[in-house]
Amino acid sequence: MNYDRYWICQKFLISCLVVLCIVGVVMKNMVNYKMAVVEESELRIARIHDDCNRKIQDLIEHHKIQKQKQKEMLLKEMAKQQQQKQEEEKQQQKITNIDSAVVENEELRKEIENWKEKYSDLKNKMEAAERPTNQQVEVR
Repeated sequence: MNYDRYWICQKFLISCLVVLCIVGVVMKNMVNYKMAVVEESELRIARIHDDCNRKIQDLIEHHKIQKQKQKEMLLKEMAKQQQQKQEEEKQQQKITNIDSAVVENEELRKEIENWKEKYSDLKNKMEAAERPTNQQVEVR
């Protein structure tokens, strides 16, 4: 009977070992699966983190480009305004030149009128000097 007891104990121990081995294999697979899930999650998190960093960099670069374009547009607008201001100054200078030319023209007209009057006075005096007076006619 002792022998039967040993056999039962051995069967029990062998069964326990088999069950423990099966439990160990199942637990190892579960741990491996959980580790794979954790690694995959970490990889996903790393990819998402990298994507976020890339998007942030893209936004920063886009913002820099927009700022540069705005700066260029502002410079172009300022240059355009400066050019318009110069053109307005040129137009104003032309108007001033025309006004001064008109004034000078008026002055020249007045001077011409004065010279015409002086010329007609001198002409009349010359004609009067050339006409014989009554005394000159009697002397002849």
